[in-house]
Amino acid sequence: MPPPRPAAGAVHRQAEVARSEVLASFAHAANLSVPDLGRLLPLLAERVSQLIGDMCAISLVSDDGEWLELAALQGRDPDRTALAARVLASSRQRVDEGTDAVVVRTGETFFRPAAELRALVKTEYRRLLDDLDVCGMVTAPLLVRGRVIGTTTVVRTLPSPPYTEADRILLEDLADQAALAIDNATLYAASLRTERFLRDNEESLRAAVAAAKARTAQQEHLAALGQLAAGVAHDFNNVVTVISLSAQLLEGQAGLDQAGRDQVGHLRREAERAAAMVWQFLDFAHQGPLRLVAVDLDDFFQDLVPALQRSQPPWAPICFETDGRGHRVMADPGRLEQIVRNLVTNATDASPAGGDVDITLGLARRPGSGPTPWARIAVSDRGAGIAPDVLPRIFEPFFSTKPVGRGTGLGLAQVQGLVNQHDGLVEVASSPDAGTTVTVWIPAVAGGLHHAPDFSPPRGPISRLPVDTERRAR
Repeated sequence: MPPPRPAAGAVHRQAEVARSEVLASFAHAANLSVPDLGRLLPLLAERVSQLIGDMCAISLVSDDGEWLELAALQGRDPDRTALAARVLASSRQRVDEGTDAVVVRTGETFFRPAAELRALVKTEYRRLLDDLDVCGMVTAPLLVRGRVIGTTTVVRTLPSPPYTEADRILLEDLADQAALAIDNATLYAASLRTERFLRDNEESLRAAVAAAKARTAQQEHLAALGQLAAGVAHDFNNVVTVISLSAQLLEGQAGLDQAGRDQVGHLRREAERAAAMVWQFLDFAHQGPLRLVAVDLDDFFQDLVPALQRSQPPWAPICFETDGRGHRVMADPGRLEQIVRNLVTNATDASPAGGDVDITLGLARRPGSGPTPWARIAVSDRGAGIAPDVLPRIFEPFFSTKPVGRGTGLGLAQVQGLVNQHDGLVEVASSPDAGTTVTVWIPAVAGGLHHAPDFSPPRGPISRLPVDTERRAR
């Protein structure tokens, strides 16, 4: 008499226990594997093919999201596995093609009888199904945080039985375990790359952090100086105004002799010089008033350069160049002239042995500033240059590289303050014995060139405007 059949509930419990053991074994193997995708993926494919099919293929979505690339293929029959590898390797599959496209798009498992597969796959894959005697195929998604990163496909060949619904559920569980192992390996590899990058670039990163801290400290220092300068300037201006007015009244006294008039005149001139320093303080502190109008820089320099040339020493003539593209900016003409005068004075003082002071006018796009064209005013000398350790301090008020008594140390501080008020930027390029170029960038306005070139050193000839000693007639 045959033994009694187990109850249906007992059979179900036994199946669940067996399924749990399979999943635990697979998870254990995946977690013990080295976190190297090149070695992990074949191991996962081999374990899946042993547990649920005759062959397993793992494919991953490419970085650009356009392709589904075969990452591992393992099977029980070496000949059939080699045949499948040749066909799959010779035909790249887009993510929107074939049965895998449904899985990638929906994130759901594809489960069809073998008879239906032939109508759904490409011709070369149809022949492969026949050559392998495929009797069933299931494709499950590899899901990581709700995103499909690839697929796991298992195939059964004759004389194995077709897949069942229980097989589909088991493959989905195995695919979830595989996706977790792949994600862990990917994150581990990324952490190794980051660690290697930090180790290889530790010194440069430390230098960058130190430089950023130094720049922040410098900006805070200049901001504090600006507030101090503005407060001092307003109070100092009141004193200077009283002195200047008193000097003017004394000069008008009828009984004052010539010696007295000379002394009072000297006092008035010194008061005017002090008043000019007040304006430098206010410009540095960004508190000087501006009268912004549309300025054609070509006309502006045609007027200004001859005036500057008349006050230049003979050993440092001014050479003015323009690209002739048309340059219009919103600026205060008087403050713009002050910017240029300060830069020309510095360039002249930096060239005691002689040499041209070059003023170059152009229109270009600044790197990283978008399509907006900028007017570029560069003043260059052929002097001794500025030492690298001194360069970061040149915009500090009262800091000067000139001999004692030759400068107030406010010239470049005033330039920077005025340029900032015009929403512009100042750049300095210098090295010892190679001269210095100070470049002022000011946003151009409508009426200038709409399609400005990207800034780069000029390669072709640049039109050179003659510098007359007399004002040009209009």
